[in-house]
Amino acid sequence: MIQCQTFTETLKVTKPRFDASLVYLTRKFMDLVKTAPDGVLDLNEVATTLGVRKRRVYDITNVLDGIHLIQKRSKNLIQWVTGQVILGITGPK
Repeated sequence: MIQCQTFTETLKVTKPRFDASLVYLTRKFMDLVKTAPDGVLDLNEVATTLGVRKRRVYDITNVLDGIHLIQKRSKNLIQWVTGQVILGITGPK
């Protein structure tokens, strides 16, 4: 019994699954874009701020780049290119 409890405790996730979802992370990413000077973000800082691996940030930026909403300025910098961030793009909170 004690081993089962320990095993169960090990499986507990520190944050709900929604907090790690791509939708949730994209909304948080867009919040960062809205406040970024000239819409420029450092992807290392984004990963740190969101508390995720850089790979997850790339998942977001690859989609946004594919639909021409951002462009890569350098290896770690992206810029929002459509003028102002579209209101409501992050959906309801």
